[in-house]
Amino acid sequence: MTEFEQNLADSNPVLTSISPLMLLVCFAVIAAIAFISARAYRNTNDFKKSAVMYAVLAVAASGVYYIIGIPGIIIAGYFICGFIFTALISNHYFYS
Repeated sequence: MTEFEQNLADSNPVLTSISPLMLLVCFAVIAAIAFISARAYRNTNDFKKSAVMYAVLAVAASGVYYIIGIPGIIIAGYFICGFIFTALISNHYFYS
């Protein structure tokens, strides 16, 4: 077995090293931030305000996630999903 194969066999996948409850809580926080940022500007047609508010709050949450040990790839995925949630929720408010 080569050194690469041995390192691959010894590696611990990212998702198995984190508590599922912690992942769920982090996801819920990002979804709440997306909802709050979209709802704050619900009577305007300016998505930029919602996006900026989401970015500021999500970067702060991402910093906390990094401190508690969530890997960067998962934080980036949460950030992108939250931005998509913000866009979809804002679109709902634009046309309701």
